[in-house]
Parts: sequence; C-alpha cells; structure tokens
Amino acid sequence: MTIELDADDKALMKALMDAETDNFVELGTLVGLDPAKDYRFADLRGSNFSDCDLRGFDFTGADLTNSTGTETIWDETTILTDADIEGSIFEVKA
Repeated sequence: MTIELDADDKALMKALMDAETDNFVELGTLVGLDPAKDYRFADLRGSNFSDCDLRGFDFTGADLTNSTGTETIWDETTILTDADIEGSIFEVKA
C-alpha cells in the first residue's frame, strides 16, 4: 500500500521532521491542529505531555492510555469525556 502525499502534506511532514522541539502542544501548533477539535477520538497512547498547557483541549473519546507528563497543566476546560485515561496522568484527577 502506497500513500501519496500532496505538496501541503509533504511540507507539514518536513516541518515536523525539522522541528527543534518534541513538545506535544508546540508540534500540534506547528502543523495547524486545533485543540478544540482535532484531538477528538485520536490515538494518543503513550504520549508525553510534559511542559504542556492542555487547557481548552478536547480529547473526547481519545485513547490517552499510559500517557505521561510533568509540569502539565489541565483544568475543567480540558475535555476528557469518554477518553480512555487508564494508566495516564489524567487518571489522577479523574
């Protein structure tokens, strides 16, 4: 199976590869993801949310199992409805 990428997708992939950060929020911003809608039902198993401000993120139905992080900020505006948070940092406040 071959996946064909258009010029825009190739530019996004290059931006990710050349990024001088591994910060989850910064990488999402770099490629234009909208925290209020683009993370719904996402497979984010094992993600590292260290040094991230996740206020306003919508993780509805996302798989966040075993995700980690230190210095991570989230509050009532971080939507975790029906998200799988088993073994994750979010399990602490659930």
